[in-house]
Amino acid sequence: MKNKKQRTKNKEQKTFLLTGTHITPAVALTQEIFSRFPGVRVVYIGRKKNKNGEKSVEKEEITRIGAEFIPISFAKLNRFISISILTEFLKIPGGLIRGLTLVKRIKPDVVVSFGGYTSIPIILAAKISGVPIIVHEQTLVWGLANRIARGLADYSAISWAKTADKKSVLTGNPIPEEIILAKNKKIQPNILFITGGSQGSQTINRLVEPILPVLTKYFFVYHQTGSLDSHSASWRSGMTESRKMKNYVSAEWFPTPIVAEIFQKSKIVVSRSGANTITYLSYFGIPSILIPLPISGGGEQSVNANLLAETGLATVLNQDGLTSEKLLEEILRINKNYDRIWKSGAENAGRLIISDSAAKLLDLVAKVL
Repeated sequence: MKNKKQRTKNKEQKTFLLTGTHITPAVALTQEIFSRFPGVRVVYIGRKKNKNGEKSVEKEEITRIGAEFIPISFAKLNRFISISILTEFLKIPGGLIRGLTLVKRIKPDVVVSFGGYTSIPIILAAKISGVPIIVHEQTLVWGLANRIARGLADYSAISWAKTADKKSVLTGNPIPEEIILAKNKKIQPNILFITGGSQGSQTINRLVEPILPVLTKYFFVYHQTGSLDSHSASWRSGMTESRKMKNYVSAEWFPTPIVAEIFQKSKIVVSRSGANTITYLSYFGIPSILIPLPISGGGEQSVNANLLAETGLATVLNQDGLTSEKLLEEILRINKNYDRIWKSGAENAGRLIISDSAAKLLDLVAKVL
């Protein structure tokens, strides 16, 4: 445990260690930390590459707001039996040693985990070292890594009232400053935003490809293709020839400040249904079409999507059997009935959101400092 001298340090001298694979709430919390405690040190330990071997956006996102980034590798927590399990198992000892080494070197006053397999060695190292632990869960279904970490944590925080229990504190899902500011400047929407998240969705990309010429007649289309798309190599230097059309912009990934501007002007969103996407859609009150990832852990994306659908703001389409024609039909239906859908759904969805969630989470963190 920390000695008396360590416990009585001024907050300006303290070190906050954040970890996990969910960067958006970590960015929001970091911004709140710097705002409330200028001069403190914030370190984020995350992935250099995502689970598909592509470059992770975590370093870019966390360093742009002034925090430090340190990469770590650890065994992926596979829920399914596969030949890769042995390879992943062999990474465990090295990951644990790396975690202990980093915690000893950084000397954090608190560790905050946002889930994902890379958080496990840091959580274990923090527990061994007597460092207080806070765990935050973004989805309506506790992820495997966070379920492990929850049992070791001093406090666990949740994002949605629907999942409240006696073991957790409801803080909401932290929202970055750029998103907050964009919401406060909401303007007349004219954008159709198509996204599969930071890694993208090959399924969604293939569905929208044939109908882009039609969509661009109705909307200005922003398309986040993600690193998984086979076209992404050519898109990094611009759009492919077939996609050099008016009213269309694509990118492998849009940084948070750009995403904020896109959501600010979005009329309709077509997306997967990760927790952060659901948070943004609810916060801005944007009618949407959600296509849940079928293999998401514990079916979390389906649960997330259904939560927003219950407000009347979203339509859920299962990807099995979904066609480009069906997707286009649904987009145009929402566009035609936009005012009715927005009026009935936006207020209901807004009730799901705790807008000062980053402050509430930091209040919880401050309890252990």
